[in-house]
Amino acid sequence: MSIEATVYTALSADGGMIALVNDRIYPMIAPDETADPYIVYTLISGENLISFSGVSTLERGLFQFDCYATSSVAARALSDYTITAIQANSSLGLGDISRRLDYFQETRLFNSSVDLSIWE
Repeated sequence: MSIEATVYTALSADGGMIALVNDRIYPMIAPDETADPYIVYTLISGENLISFSGVSTLERGLFQFDCYATSSVAARALSDYTITAIQANSSLGLGDISRRLDYFQETRLFNSSVDLSIWE
């Protein structure tokens, strides 16, 4: 399974995440008119660990999670829970975390964006 598939599974199989967004977790781009709240995730970059034995099956991905909601508090709570769901998955390791908060006038949605370094 790819690291992208493992990340999707970590989010979509988590009961708390399902309660927050149902199945509204999308790779790269959300469909038009998607109900909020929802998450869009993107693999920004990825790499395999290389050792003296060659290329390993261990993979690191830098992911961006854009968590959309009608309030900044709800968007931030969704991004916090995204981190929690990734941490709870035993096959994933979590590294650096960076955050930012935006508001999009055209959609009237807040976006709490989180960049996570994830190992599988």
